[in-house]
Amino acid sequence: MAVALFTNNAFSTLASGITNVATSLTVAATEGARYPNPSGGDYFYATLSDTSSNIEIIKVTARSTDTFTIVRGRDGTSGRAYLTGDRVELRITAAVLEEFMHELLDDTTPALGGFLDASGNYIQMQTGGDIASASPLVIDTDGDSFDITGTTNFAAITVAADRHFFTQFDGVLTMTHGGSLVLPGAANITTAAGDVAEWISTAANTVRCVSYTKADGKAVVETAESFTSFDVVDDTTPQLGGNLDGQDNIVSKVNLKDTSEITNAITTNDGATTIDITAGNSVTDTIGIATTYTFSNPTASDEMCAFTLTLTNGAAYVVTWPSSVDWPSATAPTLTASGVDVLTFFTVDGGTIWHGMIASTNSS
Repeated sequence: MAVALFTNNAFSTLASGITNVATSLTVAATEGARYPNPSGGDYFYATLSDTSSNIEIIKVTARSTDTFTIVRGRDGTSGRAYLTGDRVELRITAAVLEEFMHELLDDTTPALGGFLDASGNYIQMQTGGDIASASPLVIDTDGDSFDITGTTNFAAITVAADRHFFTQFDGVLTMTHGGSLVLPGAANITTAAGDVAEWISTAANTVRCVSYTKADGKAVVETAESFTSFDVVDDTTPQLGGNLDGQDNIVSKVNLKDTSEITNAITTNDGATTIDITAGNSVTDTIGIATTYTFSNPTASDEMCAFTLTLTNGAAYVVTWPSSVDWPSATAPTLTASGVDVLTFFTVDGGTIWHGMIASTNSS
């Protein structure tokens, strides 16, 4: 492709006059080297000017030392005669700038000749206008990121090939997985407000969701395979790295082996002692003062909650049990003044009634 050539501030004068139709000119001896040397269709523009400030823009298609091959009357000017000594200058012209812009705009496949250095700046993505959900969903060309409004389900997207774009959903709708709409896990997705999807179009109207971020932070498709990185399925001896908080959820079909319960050892006895079930279901206490017990934080009313109290010197001082405790035959047990008694309490109504019984008296 022919291109316009440049050198900085090239100037000279005519070695001899030319007519208004001459197709060549000669500049002062040795000064032709100041100008480009076109070949292969390349060229440069020069400006002729006389002492009366008349100008003509010419197109130089070849140079042999100091002699130029020229095309007359370019860029809206007309050919005219010039005298020996009139100036020949390489100037920026409208024709040069317009041709340069046309080359940029008309080149549908521009290519860099090397790495693009953004020099600390960034290449900005453009937010397009909102897109109303539809079937198919039509992606506009005014940006790379779009808010999808409405709740119309879709199973296809209309978009040009080789697009990379993002969508944020403002409401609930269902996207159906298929050959031209490829979704993570090959499963349909029901959106929620705030969900964000990242897409690439591998061909016209064929798109793949390469990333989907749910507003609530959950996985898009929750399956056993989702946890393979933790070796949950294949690891026959998995180990916890810390405490497991079940959040009062149900664990079923479990065989337990080599288990233990946390003991809540009460060390401060100021006469009013609270047994907090969340501190442990095995409780120990030594009576050193008249003591009134309170039981707190049992599980929900539809669950059985129990704890065992290992009590030392229970009869050495007066012990007052919560009024919510029901004893066998409505009689609290006789405790040991110098020794260990073991008592068990349980509730099935969230602590409204605690059933108390003695498991061992004066255990030794």
